[in-house]
Amino acid sequence: MTCEYLPTNCYTCKKCLICFTLDICKCDKNVKPIRVGNPQCGQQIYSRIFTPNEELQAANQFLFSANKKFQYNSNFNIPFSFTFCSTCNSKFQRLKGEDIRKIY
Repeated sequence: MTCEYLPTNCYTCKKCLICFTLDICKCDKNVKPIRVGNPQCGQQIYSRIFTPNEELQAANQFLFSANKKFQYNSNFNIPFSFTFCSTCNSKFQRLKGEDIRKIY
């Protein structure tokens, strides 16, 4: 069974990006979360776009594993948008930085 990815959830941990909880919540999942100017600690959201790039192996694997874990059925052959919480964005940026250092 596949689940549709909702941009109101973090792609890799499924934290609600409206109320910032990992628990099941009653937030409206049809409303796209918005960034605020001065967020509280841990309540920043990061919109990202995946573009196929074979050189970023660790960063891509981070997304592939979330896709498999939550059964999003995302198509990694074409660009698509997703959203991270601050914790997952930090993990992704570290992995992406390691991949870039390996290339150069």
